[in-house]
This record gives sequence, structure tokens and C-alpha cells, in this order.
Amino acid sequence: MNTLREKLNRHQRIRQTAAEEERALKAKPAKAGPPATPDIHPPEKLPDPWLFDSEALLRELDRCRELVLNIPATTQAVHFASNVAINAIWNLTQHLRYLLQLHRQGQSAWAKTHQEELRRSLQATPIQGAAGMEKQRQVRELTNRIQNLQEQLLSLVRQSAQDELRLKPPRPVQERQAKARAVSA
Repeated sequence: MNTLREKLNRHQRIRQTAAEEERALKAKPAKAGPPATPDIHPPEKLPDPWLFDSEALLRELDRCRELVLNIPATTQAVHFASNVAINAIWNLTQHLRYLLQLHRQGQSAWAKTHQEELRRSLQATPIQGAAGMEKQRQVRELTNRIQNLQEQLLSLVRQSAQDELRLKPPRPVQERQAKARAVSA
């Protein structure tokens, strides 16, 4: 059973805690305007998420959790609020670890699939050596040169046909008519 002395001691401790909280609240300066925001990095200056070190992020979350654990729980409200923050950080850490594991598994599966496809394609068509690649380059160059020479030949044929038409003197109409009659007879 609780003795009268224990009850008095408990009530005295509760009053002392309440008095300390009142003094702490009174010691805080009154805020005149909106709450000051801490200096933070804007989203435009944050690192690229693909380059962000996930292990560093997990360490930072653990550090934040440790900081919340160090908050003294003077009242029930502070105790419950810190427990909520601790649990939220813990859950976030666990979810992040799970998502990183899924990402890692996906990357591993893709790499495995890619390795198998690469192996199959190499078995079907082996890579040619440097000599084979050099021959392919020479064939491409010769094909291009042939196409260029064909275009030049066609252009010269057209020019020579046009030159012949310009150089031939026009035949008189009577000569042409006489040849046409000789052919038809």
C-alpha cells in the first residue's frame, strides 16, 4: 500500500516538473512574426537522385533517429511525440532498405538476362577479329568509291550527249525529208 509519505513525494515531483516546464515556457522569447525557417537547400540545388549515395542516406536516417532518442522525455507528450518520430524514422529506413533491395534485385536480374543474351548472340555469330573488321571497312570504302564512280560516269555520259547535240550542225529540212522518203519506200 502506498503510504502517505510516498503520495506526498509523488505530488511534489509532479509539481516540480510542472513548475520547470512553466519556467521553460516563460523563458522562451515571444515570437512577433511567422516562425523562422531554417536555411535549407532549394530542390534545384539537391544532388541528382541517381547519384545520391543510398548508404549515406541510411546513415543519416540512423543519425536522425539517434538525435530523437537523445531528446529528454520530461512529459508524456514529449515522450509520445519522440516515440512517434523514432518509429517514423525507423519505418522510413526499413522501407528504403526494402526498396533498395528490390532495385538491386532488378538490376541483378537485368544483368543476368543481358549476359545470357550476349552469350547466345556470341555463340550464334562470333565476333570477327581485327582482320575481319578491317576487311569490312575496306569493302564499305570500295562500295562508296564504286557508287561515286558510277555517278561520275553517268554525269559524263549526259554531258557528252548534250555536247554532241550542240556540235552537230542542223540538217536542212529537205535532206531529212528525202531520207524519210527513202526509208519508207
